[in-house]
Amino acid sequence: MGRGISAKSKQLIQRAHDVLEVEHPSGVRRVAYAIYGNQASTHVKKLGDLLTRARKSGAIPWAWISDDTRPEREPFVVTDMGDMRDTHRVCPSYDPWRDQPSRVVVWSEKSVGGTLAPVLDSLLVPFRVHHGNTSTTVMYHTAKATREDDRALVILYVGDHDPKGLRISEDDIPTRLATYGAADVRVKRLAMTREDAVRLVDLGDPLKPTDRDVPWYRQHTGLGYGVELEALPSTDLRDRVETAIKTEITNVAGWNRTMETSRVVRESWQKYVDAWPAPAISGQGSE
Repeated sequence: MGRGISAKSKQLIQRAHDVLEVEHPSGVRRVAYAIYGNQASTHVKKLGDLLTRARKSGAIPWAWISDDTRPEREPFVVTDMGDMRDTHRVCPSYDPWRDQPSRVVVWSEKSVGGTLAPVLDSLLVPFRVHHGNTSTTVMYHTAKATREDDRALVILYVGDHDPKGLRISEDDIPTRLATYGAADVRVKRLAMTREDAVRLVDLGDPLKPTDRDVPWYRQHTGLGYGVELEALPSTDLRDRVETAIKTEITNVAGWNRTMETSRVVRESWQKYVDAWPAPAISGQGSE
């Protein structure tokens, strides 16, 4: 680990390594919950700094920790023909959801896209993070899209089980989509559920007296505390999302046919791109 790392910090890094070895990819906040329980919030920043040092030293693989909190936009540029080929080798799949009676999206108020990436990528499902209530623009366009598509829209929601998080999936999203004339929408909350909150009561946080959603929350749950999504192991979260998505794949033959076609086309396309010659790019020269 290098100089300046105390024995206590080394032990903490090892505990984090043990968690991530099983649950990767996961966010730092999830690791904090696994180690500190309901004291995670007070330790997450220090733990994050320590895990950064651990990744720099090679003690923890970079890919084990997901970070969706700093989105970036990069220009679409290449430096030479080799980069050009590598860029164009990426061939999209045909959409296997076009033959299904529903289309599926995953929404959350938490930045867990990296944690869910293995499932989302393999099953070709989009993810949208909403920091707080979903924007009016998103709601309007989502509702409009449902009227233009014969398939049902299934929104799989994962988020905190607290006054704000629960009300987003159980009240805000359905009500606002209906206001904008959405057709055939089902919102399914996968996590945290009330059962999760009861089971993980020791990881709960007290409700904020100033939160205007507390009366609604108490009325609908009977609980006097909330539990964050990160209290749930990442492996469990991915399993739930994967199971829920696969449940919506009812035309299995159509799905398999599309996925196989995509595989064949992708292999053919990659061979074609690999055979591209290497002409000089103006100002860059040849390979």
